[in-house]
Amino acid sequence: VVLSSAAIYAPSHQHPGLLREDTFLADGLSPIADDWRAFEGLAAQIGDRSGAQPPVRTVLRPAAVLDGTGYFSRLLTGRVAITYPGHDPTMQFLSPGDLATAVVAAVERPTSGVFNVAPACGIPLRKALRTAGVRRLPLGRLAQNAVRTVASGASLAAPPGQVRFLQYCWTVSGQRIRDELGFVPAQTSEDAIRELTGRTVAPRGEYDEFGMDAPYIRRYCGHLFGLLHDRYWRVELAGVEHVPAAGPGVLV
Repeated sequence: VVLSSAAIYAPSHQHPGLLREDTFLADGLSPIADDWRAFEGLAAQIGDRSGAQPPVRTVLRPAAVLDGTGYFSRLLTGRVAITYPGHDPTMQFLSPGDLATAVVAAVERPTSGVFNVAPACGIPLRKALRTAGVRRLPLGRLAQNAVRTVASGASLAAPPGQVRFLQYCWTVSGQRIRDELGFVPAQTSEDAIRELTGRTVAPRGEYDEFGMDAPYIRRYCGHLFGLLHDRYWRVELAGVEHVPAAGPGVLV
């Protein structure tokens, strides 16, 4: 079992939600993503000791694991998190327990292939920091990148390439590992944050697989969005009876 990372999907504003394992991996978009792609390439070239065909190999790509040592663990346990203004992407944080369960599933059912490992649902960055009790400090991209380029060389700050995951992050789909290996995550991203920080004060949010914050939407639909919808855009709706109540559909 090769343990890679979902950071292999470079941060980009073009990503849709819930990336699958067959998503095209472009070169040069992120040094972090390039390193993980090179790592998987090396792992694929390693055969067994007898020199025969490579053994059956499972590659796991977990979302950011809150193990207490990585960048996101430090971000969620500090006092201030420096982010980019105007960006609140949906993040996925995996608990160490869920990652261990996924590894066990891969060992017990040896299957050749690549599998994303995702938590039960995502969480918006702003709400993640609030859950962790961390103050958010948005700073301009150009100035912040210039400072980080210098400070990261002295190990005083994370490099700009790392912080881009707070700007144009993605969510990955865990459907394949659920179908083929039977892995079902026990914790949400919010649960993983609470486990990391030990905070249990704030009430739990309502999030779906994409990290949608339903109370946030209801709150703003009651005034700002409602005013824009009804008075500024004057949206009219017709034909909603043709939208299926269940299953897929296409709105044109």
